[in-house]
Amino acid sequence: MACVKVKKAITNYHDNIICFQKYEPTPPDGPKEDWATAFRNVYQEIEKIDHAIYNYSTFSKEIMKGAVNRNTIANWLKGKTLPGHREDVIKLGITAGYSETEMNKLLLAAGKSMLYIR
Repeated sequence: MACVKVKKAITNYHDNIICFQKYEPTPPDGPKEDWATAFRNVYQEIEKIDHAIYNYSTFSKEIMKGAVNRNTIANWLKGKTLPGHREDVIKLGITAGYSETEMNKLLLAAGKSMLYIR
């Protein structure tokens, strides 16, 4: 907690201490999921929602709009690499209809910061 000493203009000047607490979202309960498992779950959830079976190429084109290569999709499912961009993880969570808690778990599994308000 950071504290700042300020002068407040009142009839007589008193030194006042004002403390500001930085907002940090609380991590979701439970063990942290590895990225391969988390991505596999979101991949399957998107398939259920769309009533489709996606290969890596189709998932890359239709779901990620070409922003992520099909080989990257394969590497994510195998747990070889993590997403390079937080926005890609958020897009996956939104597409899967994830709640805030589920989205934060997905972001943590990807090694990204949780959702926050600017």
